[in-house]
Amino acid sequence: MLMAVTADLHLTPRREHPERFIVLEDILSQMRETGLSELIIAGDIFDQEIRNVSDFEAVCRDPLNRSIRFHLLPGNHDAGLTQKAFAAENVTVHSAPEIYKPDPASLPVCFMPYRNDQTMGEALSPHAAGFVPGAWILVGHGDWMEGMREPNPLEPGVYMPFTRVDLETLKPVRVILGHVHKPLDLGCLHYPGSPCGLDVTETGRRRFLVLDTESGFVQFRPVNAGPLFFDESIVVLPLEDESATLGRILESMIRGWGLRDSEKERAQVRLRASGYTTDKRRLADSIRNGLEGFHLIPDGEADLTEVSVSEDVERAQLAERVRRQIENMDWPVGPDAPGREAAFLQAVRTIYEP
Repeated sequence: MLMAVTADLHLTPRREHPERFIVLEDILSQMRETGLSELIIAGDIFDQEIRNVSDFEAVCRDPLNRSIRFHLLPGNHDAGLTQKAFAAENVTVHSAPEIYKPDPASLPVCFMPYRNDQTMGEALSPHAAGFVPGAWILVGHGDWMEGMREPNPLEPGVYMPFTRVDLETLKPVRVILGHVHKPLDLGCLHYPGSPCGLDVTETGRRRFLVLDTESGFVQFRPVNAGPLFFDESIVVLPLEDESATLGRILESMIRGWGLRDSEKERAQVRLRASGYTTDKRRLADSIRNGLEGFHLIPDGEADLTEVSVSEDVERAQLAERVRRQIENMDWPVGPDAPGREAAFLQAVRTIYEP
């Protein structure tokens, strides 16, 4: 059986963040088109503990969606969520660990809701004897811990961790977790990621998963609605061909997003520029022209507060040579290594300092 899986919707009253409901409705539309009838939301369905879930329940009660069964796992944002909050018959809240078999041919799926006083391994321990190694699926909400961690920047700390030891001891064939908003795939472990970026720091395409409960195989499907955020910074120089050089930088940046034409109108771009220019107004116009068709946020303009005015072309040419050298270097990788852009910006400041 195939089941759709998402997480971290962080729903609020619809009037506050309608885009999050639009994204949910796109997932449900794709499910109807492909014949999927069960949706798992792996935690943080809601942004905070709220008593009124009527906007979400209205989506579930919509005649279009009544044939879809919603499986809700409480996350750290809605840990107190229980079945009592819903009257809709197609909504099930799994507020305690539960083994679910959607049909006789399916592998058992262990739903593991969030607990703030346990690791995931501790919560799974009472059920471990019933797991056949390599023949069960875990869906939960928490942090994957393996030394190097992809943190949720909005929530520092560790939340119900699932560890490498847990994975090697319990041997699920597939692990799907909510909590980290960035889509991640690490072997048999997946974070679907938030299907709607919550702010401009949550960049790029969004997705949901389709889980085959018989094999444990996972497919990835794009979310085709809602904003696509991009948070970019560039370094500008007062070269003789300043506008043309800027145009090439912006074209390369846009290519890197890999957007289809149909996705461009959904893109919201925060662009911060640093460095030097001969004319800030002309620079602002050139950026608008280079990003024509995209929505600049927050106010339709790039942030030029870190750009100074200079007409020193010789220093600009020196800085451009440094840029090319940095681009061609075998750059070190690691958490303590500076990025190419940060190194280049520091070099520009050094060149231009009196």
